[in-house]
Amino acid sequence: MIAGLWLIRTGELRPAHITPKARRQVREGLRYVRGVPQLWVPLTMMALVGTLSYNFQTVFPLFTTRDLHGTGTTFTLLFSVVSVGALPAPCASPAERRSACATSPARRSATAPRWCSWRSRRTSRSRS
Repeated sequence: MIAGLWLIRTGELRPAHITPKARRQVREGLRYVRGVPQLWVPLTMMALVGTLSYNFQTVFPLFTTRDLHGTGTTFTLLFSVVSVGALPAPCASPAERRSACATSPARRSATAPRWCSWRSRRTSRSRS
């Protein structure tokens, strides 16, 4: 990151045009996004996912103390297990580049959990 910042050619940078503040700019922007499916679908999905899942930083400690009757140690162990469990998806994603599902980063990230579950079922079958 620091190397990238160091290598920026400041002579080639141009200041952005600042749009004057006007009424209903947000509405116009949302109307534009609604008319472009390439923008509308990701924005809607982020709103849905953000509303339903990004609150685990609040819910996780409550789950640990209220439901598991745990302490700070329980929270740390549980959070560590969840963090380690999140590693296979980004690690598996580059391996999927040659597949038909790897046409976009969104599809790769959507297929990673399926790939991990398929891999774990395959491994458990081979053990039995």
